[in-house]
Amino acid sequence: MRADRDIISLVPRRAVLIGALALLGCARDLGPVAKKALPPGAEEFARNSIALLGRGDWAAVGEMLTSEARTPDTPAQLAALGRELAGSLTDSLALAGLQFTSTLMGSGEWRHWASLSYQVPLLDATSGSRRYVLATVEEKDSLGKLWVVRMQSDRLAGPLERINAFTIRGKSLLHYLMLGVAVLVPLFIIWVEVVCVRAPIRRRWAWMLLILLGGPVVALNWTTGELQVKELAVTLLGVGWLRSTVYAPMILQVAVPIGAIIFLARRYQLMLQARHTNSVQKTL
Repeated sequence: MRADRDIISLVPRRAVLIGALALLGCARDLGPVAKKALPPGAEEFARNSIALLGRGDWAAVGEMLTSEARTPDTPAQLAALGRELAGSLTDSLALAGLQFTSTLMGSGEWRHWASLSYQVPLLDATSGSRRYVLATVEEKDSLGKLWVVRMQSDRLAGPLERINAFTIRGKSLLHYLMLGVAVLVPLFIIWVEVVCVRAPIRRRWAWMLLILLGGPVVALNWTTGELQVKELAVTLLGVGWLRSTVYAPMILQVAVPIGAIIFLARRYQLMLQARHTNSVQKTL
C-alpha cells in the first residue's frame, strides 16, 4: 500500500523544518536510538502495525491509516502486504533503517514524521523454508495520535547482513578499480606531504593541511555498484567509508587529491617566492 510521501504537503508555510535523515553510526539495531529520537510509543506503533498485518488483522491496520492513505483499493493492498508478512517469526524484528523529521508548527506544536524499515525473518508455514522481508512503515503524529502514512514490503534474497556484507569475491571491474584507487590516493597524499615538509617554502603548515584535503568525492555503493559524485564533499587523506548500520551497504568514498595536486603544480613557484623573499630580507 502506497500513499503520497510529499513531506512539504504536511507542513504549513510558516512551519520550520528542523529534522532530516538520521545517520547513526554502525549499530546492530537502531531500536534504542529510535526510542530516544521519536515520540513515545512511535517505534512500538510501527512494530505493532507489522505484527497485525502478519496475523491477518487488516481491518485493525486500516483503522491506523491516515484519511489520505485510505482508498477503495486499500483492503486489497493490505491483504497483499499481509500475505508477504504471513508466517512464524524466527527471530525478533530488527530496525534496519530510520528516517525522521521534526517540524515546529506555527502554533508552537511539534509534529513528527518517521520512516522505519524492519528486517522480518519468517518461517514459511507451507514450505518450511526461511525467508526475509523488508517491511517499511511511514508514520506521523496528528491531533495527539500516531497514524500510518504508508506501508511497503519487499522480499529479500537473504538476510541484509549477508546481502550487504563487505566482500571482494565476485565483484565487478569497477569495484576493484575503486578499491585500488582507494589505496593509491592516500599513499600519493602522504608522499606529497613528505615533499612539502622537505620543500623550502613559506607557510608550510598551511600547505600541509591543504594537501590532506580531497574533493570532489566519488562514492561507490559496494552492494549495488552504484556510483555517485559529490561535488561539494571533502575528505581527509582522500578516502573514507560509510555504513549506517550492519544491515546497510558499505559506501566506499574516494576523493580527487585536489590539495596535493595544487601543491605540486605550484611547488616550484612557491620555492622561487621563498628564495626571493629570503634574498630581499638579507639585502635589507
